[in-house]
Amino acid sequence: MYKEIIEKLCCPVCGQQFSLNAVKWEGEEILEGNLECSGGHRFRIAEGVIDFQSQEQQDMNSWSEYYKETDYEELDRQIEARMSETQRKKGELAISAILKEVRSREPGTVLDIACGRGMLLRKMIPELKQGTELIAADLSFDVLKYDRLKYGKLNPDVHVTYIACDATNLPLKAGTVDVAVSFYG
Repeated sequence: MYKEIIEKLCCPVCGQQFSLNAVKWEGEEILEGNLECSGGHRFRIAEGVIDFQSQEQQDMNSWSEYYKETDYEELDRQIEARMSETQRKKGELAISAILKEVRSREPGTVLDIACGRGMLLRKMIPELKQGTELIAADLSFDVLKYDRLKYGKLNPDVHVTYIACDATNLPLKAGTVDVAVSFYG
Protein backbone atom coordinates (compact mmCIF):
# COMPACT_ATOMS: atom_id res chain seq x y z
CA MET A 1 0.00 0.00 0.00
CA TYR A 2 1.15 3.52 -0.74
CA LYS A 3 0.38 6.38 1.62
CA GLU A 4 -1.27 8.49 -1.15
CA ILE A 5 -4.21 6.08 -1.33
CA ILE A 6 -5.44 7.12 2.13
CA GLU A 7 -7.06 10.26 0.67
CA LYS A 8 -9.14 8.12 -1.70
CA LEU A 9 -10.30 5.54 0.82
CA CYS A 10 -13.40 5.52 2.98
CA CYS A 11 -14.64 2.93 5.43
CA PRO A 12 -16.80 0.32 3.66
CA VAL A 13 -18.90 -0.01 6.84
CA CYS A 14 -19.68 3.62 7.72
CA GLY A 15 -18.12 5.77 4.97
CA GLN A 16 -15.78 7.69 7.31
CA GLN A 17 -12.21 8.67 6.51
CA PHE A 18 -9.29 6.58 7.73
CA SER A 19 -6.24 7.32 9.80
CA LEU A 20 -3.14 5.26 9.07
CA ASN A 21 -0.85 3.46 11.46
CA ALA A 22 2.09 2.16 9.42
CA VAL A 23 4.33 -0.34 11.20
CA LYS A 24 6.62 -1.68 8.46
CA TRP A 25 7.79 0.02 5.26
CA GLU A 26 9.73 -1.09 2.19
CA GLY A 27 10.83 2.07 0.43
CA GLU A 28 7.66 4.08 -0.15
CA GLU A 29 5.37 1.08 0.25
CA ILE A 30 3.65 0.23 3.53
CA LEU A 31 3.85 -3.52 4.20
CA GLU A 32 2.29 -3.80 7.65
CA GLY A 33 -0.05 -1.64 9.72
CA ASN A 34 -3.71 -0.78 9.97
CA LEU A 35 -6.38 1.67 8.93
CA GLU A 36 -8.93 2.93 11.45
CA CYS A 37 -11.91 5.13 10.73
CA SER A 38 -13.45 7.65 13.10
CA GLY A 39 -16.32 5.17 13.56
CA GLY A 40 -13.89 2.72 15.15
CA HIS A 41 -13.71 0.20 12.32
CA ARG A 42 -10.21 -1.20 11.91
CA PHE A 43 -8.66 -3.05 8.98
CA ARG A 44 -5.21 -4.53 8.63
CA ILE A 45 -2.47 -3.96 6.11
CA ALA A 46 -0.49 -7.18 5.74
CA GLU A 47 2.16 -8.15 3.21
CA GLY A 48 1.49 -4.85 1.41
CA VAL A 49 -2.24 -5.58 0.91
CA ILE A 50 -5.12 -3.72 2.57
CA ASP A 51 -7.52 -6.36 3.87
CA PHE A 52 -11.15 -5.31 4.24
CA GLN A 53 -12.04 -8.85 5.34
CA SER A 54 -14.44 -9.69 2.54
CA GLN A 55 -15.61 -13.26 2.24
CA GLU A 56 -14.61 -15.10 -0.91
CA GLN A 57 -17.44 -16.58 -2.93
CA GLN A 58 -17.28 -20.21 -1.89
CA ASP A 59 -18.95 -21.55 -5.02
CA MET A 60 -17.01 -19.45 -7.55
CA ASN A 61 -13.48 -18.55 -6.54
CA SER A 62 -12.02 -19.94 -3.35
CA TRP A 63 -8.46 -18.97 -4.27
CA SER A 64 -7.31 -19.25 -0.67
CA GLU A 65 -8.23 -22.94 -0.72
CA TYR A 66 -6.49 -23.54 -4.06
CA TYR A 67 -3.28 -22.01 -2.70
CA LYS A 68 -3.29 -24.43 0.21
CA GLU A 69 -3.14 -27.29 -2.32
CA THR A 70 -0.70 -25.87 -4.90
CA ASP A 71 1.59 -22.91 -5.36
CA TYR A 72 0.73 -19.79 -7.36
CA GLU A 73 2.91 -20.53 -10.40
CA GLU A 74 1.72 -24.13 -10.66
CA LEU A 75 -1.91 -23.03 -10.49
CA ASP A 76 -1.23 -20.51 -13.28
CA ARG A 77 0.30 -23.28 -15.41
CA GLN A 78 -2.68 -25.58 -14.80
CA ILE A 79 -5.20 -22.88 -15.73
CA GLU A 80 -3.26 -21.87 -18.86
CA ALA A 81 -2.99 -25.53 -19.95
CA ARG A 82 -6.79 -25.89 -19.78
CA MET A 83 -7.47 -22.85 -21.96
CA SER A 84 -8.30 -23.43 -25.60
CA GLU A 85 -6.55 -21.43 -28.29
CA THR A 86 -9.84 -19.60 -28.94
CA GLN A 87 -10.12 -18.61 -25.27
CA ARG A 88 -6.52 -17.41 -25.28
CA LYS A 89 -7.02 -15.30 -28.42
CA LYS A 90 -10.29 -13.78 -27.17
CA GLY A 91 -8.63 -12.92 -23.88
CA GLU A 92 -5.74 -11.22 -25.66
CA LEU A 93 -8.18 -9.22 -27.81
CA ALA A 94 -10.16 -8.13 -24.76
CA ILE A 95 -7.02 -7.07 -22.89
CA SER A 96 -5.79 -5.17 -25.94
CA ALA A 97 -9.10 -3.28 -26.19
CA ILE A 98 -9.03 -2.40 -22.49
CA LEU A 99 -5.44 -1.16 -22.70
CA LYS A 100 -6.24 0.95 -25.76
CA GLU A 101 -9.08 2.63 -23.85
CA VAL A 102 -6.91 3.23 -20.77
CA ARG A 103 -4.10 4.75 -22.87
CA SER A 104 -6.55 7.06 -24.67
CA ARG A 105 -7.71 8.56 -21.38
CA GLU A 106 -4.28 9.11 -19.78
CA PRO A 107 -5.70 8.57 -16.27
CA GLY A 108 -4.10 9.55 -12.98
CA THR A 109 -5.81 6.70 -11.12
CA VAL A 110 -6.92 3.36 -12.57
CA LEU A 111 -9.01 0.79 -10.68
CA ASP A 112 -8.84 -2.86 -11.76
CA ILE A 113 -11.94 -4.47 -10.24
CA ALA A 114 -11.83 -8.22 -9.56
CA CYS A 115 -8.24 -8.37 -10.79
CA GLY A 116 -7.89 -12.02 -9.76
CA ARG A 117 -4.70 -13.67 -10.94
CA GLY A 118 -3.57 -10.44 -12.59
CA MET A 119 -3.98 -11.29 -16.25
CA LEU A 120 -4.84 -7.65 -17.02
CA LEU A 121 -2.41 -6.26 -14.41
CA ARG A 122 0.49 -8.09 -16.07
CA LYS A 123 -0.17 -6.21 -19.31
CA MET A 124 -1.35 -2.89 -17.85
CA ILE A 125 1.42 -2.10 -15.34
CA PRO A 126 4.20 -1.75 -17.95
CA GLU A 127 1.92 0.44 -20.13
CA LEU A 128 1.04 3.09 -17.54
CA LYS A 129 2.85 6.40 -17.36
CA GLN A 130 5.05 7.53 -14.50
CA GLY A 131 2.97 8.83 -11.62
CA THR A 132 -0.10 6.76 -12.48
CA GLU A 133 -1.72 5.22 -9.44
CA LEU A 134 -3.19 1.75 -9.92
CA ILE A 135 -5.62 0.14 -7.50
CA ALA A 136 -5.96 -3.64 -7.81
CA ALA A 137 -9.09 -4.87 -6.01
CA ASP A 138 -10.19 -8.45 -5.50
CA LEU A 139 -12.09 -10.53 -2.93
CA SER A 140 -9.08 -12.72 -2.23
CA PHE A 141 -6.35 -11.45 0.06
CA ASP A 142 -4.23 -14.48 -0.90
CA VAL A 143 -4.38 -13.87 -4.64
CA LEU A 144 -3.49 -10.19 -4.12
CA LYS A 145 -0.44 -10.91 -1.98
CA TYR A 146 0.86 -13.19 -4.75
CA ASP A 147 0.02 -10.62 -7.45
CA ARG A 148 1.90 -7.97 -5.47
CA LEU A 149 5.03 -10.12 -5.35
CA LYS A 150 4.71 -11.30 -8.95
CA TYR A 151 4.05 -7.92 -10.58
CA GLY A 152 5.89 -5.59 -8.22
CA LYS A 153 8.87 -5.08 -10.48
CA LEU A 154 7.13 -4.62 -13.85
CA ASN A 155 7.12 -0.81 -13.66
CA PRO A 156 8.51 0.76 -10.48
CA ASP A 157 7.16 4.18 -11.53
CA VAL A 158 3.56 2.97 -11.13
CA HIS A 159 2.33 2.66 -7.56
CA VAL A 160 0.00 -0.32 -7.24
CA THR A 161 -2.16 -0.52 -4.14
CA TYR A 162 -3.70 -3.95 -3.57
CA ILE A 163 -7.06 -3.97 -1.78
CA ALA A 164 -8.88 -7.13 -0.68
CA CYS A 165 -12.52 -6.04 -0.73
CA ASP A 166 -15.96 -6.73 -2.13
CA ALA A 167 -16.46 -5.17 -5.58
CA THR A 168 -20.05 -4.33 -4.62
CA ASN A 169 -18.83 -2.24 -1.68
CA LEU A 170 -15.58 -0.62 -2.78
CA PRO A 171 -13.86 1.37 -0.01
CA LEU A 172 -13.28 4.37 -2.30
CA LYS A 173 -14.62 7.91 -2.12
CA ALA A 174 -16.74 9.05 -5.06
CA GLY A 175 -14.83 10.72 -7.88
CA THR A 176 -11.37 9.44 -6.89
CA VAL A 177 -10.84 7.06 -9.82
CA ASP A 178 -10.38 8.20 -13.42
CA VAL A 179 -10.81 4.82 -15.12
CA ALA A 180 -12.25 1.54 -13.83
CA VAL A 181 -11.59 -1.69 -15.71
CA SER A 182 -12.30 -5.38 -15.22
CA PHE A 183 -11.24 -8.52 -17.05
CA TYR A 184 -13.11 -11.72 -16.18
CA GLY A 185 -14.49 -9.85 -13.15
